[in-house]
Amino acid sequence: MTKKMFVYDSQHGFSRFINKEFGKDFQFEILKKITDDTVLLNMKEHYLLIFFVVYSEKDLFDFLKIYNQDVPIAVCSFKKEILDKFNFNNDFMLLDISALKSEWINKVRMVLNNCS
Repeated sequence: MTKKMFVYDSQHGFSRFINKEFGKDFQFEILKKITDDTVLLNMKEHYLLIFFVVYSEKDLFDFLKIYNQDVPIAVCSFKKEILDKFNFNNDFMLLDISALKSEWINKVRMVLNNCS
């Protein structure tokens, strides 16, 4: 079984772009909402990395479901104040996707290359 990247994106903006930009080299499983907890089973065996896009506090409920799955997490947000809330934990990679497109594409590329 091929390991892939898990992308949680409740609005599908970031996930569509990341799949278009990096889909040739990496396999992504994209979810808009975690409604079935079976997706959480054996995450470490199936995924190399989790991209978790936070648009609002509502997304944090699903974040709590995937936290502690022993898979590296890249927290992505358009809002700097949301990313600041995750800055307490060095286990998270933080991606400010409100920055210049070329800047965060380079950061995503670096994260993906480090995990593969």
